[in-house]
Amino acid sequence: MRDGAARGVVLSDGERIEADAVISNADPMVTFLGLVDEGALAPEFTDAIRGIEIQGVAMKVNCALDALPRFTAAPEDTVPARVSLCPSLDYVETAWDQAKRGQLSDAPFMTVHMQSAIDGSLAPEGHHTMTCYAQYFPYDLDPALGGWEAQRERAGKIVLDTVDSFAPGLYDRITATEILTPFDIERRFAMTGGHQFHGDLVTAQLLDYRPVPGCNGAHTSIDRLYICGVGAHPGGCVWGAPGQQAARAVIAQRTRANV
Repeated sequence: MRDGAARGVVLSDGERIEADAVISNADPMVTFLGLVDEGALAPEFTDAIRGIEIQGVAMKVNCALDALPRFTAAPEDTVPARVSLCPSLDYVETAWDQAKRGQLSDAPFMTVHMQSAIDGSLAPEGHHTMTCYAQYFPYDLDPALGGWEAQRERAGKIVLDTVDSFAPGLYDRITATEILTPFDIERRFAMTGGHQFHGDLVTAQLLDYRPVPGCNGAHTSIDRLYICGVGAHPGGCVWGAPGQQAARAVIAQRTRANV
């Protein structure tokens, strides 16, 4: 920071990189409470950032396959690239009811993506990829479960068992598996709470309230500091939109500076 504006970044090895603008793809917690000196922010803004609901409730199971799964609900001549496993509202409610008590959902609802069904370059010839995006698996588990290190394999089996119930024979097609719990997502990708959307997509954290009042799309309360991740408006599931807004904001800043 210099003269009330972001002027660059300092790397972990002490190297300083000066810049006309700083664009953060980190979540709001990391950006404002980890990268910015707290003295540069108004106390009410800092309190608002600390109050963001950002406890992840989803996990991923990535699989390598030697054949695509066959879902019983799909026509025999159909090879879907994306399947939603959500038989009823009661099914979803039950999954959430367990998670809100810190338990693993016995029958999670999920989206299953077979990316290689439409892009063969993602796997060797004759093989395929599959990602299971499963909910609900709370970041904060019931202490009696012993934490995520103790529950990772069990949770992964629940996810694959659930898929297998809709696509019998799945296990015979799996050649490798990777399990990413909310804890793993936080640790690997520095996403606070393992939240893939950098904060819940709820009314109190949308539009002008995303990530908190005092930010305006990509703009933050600090001059020349922008956010481009899903913690900014409009959030997740609108792919690329936060980044596009940040790019436009920086271009507008540079245009004004050059006028």
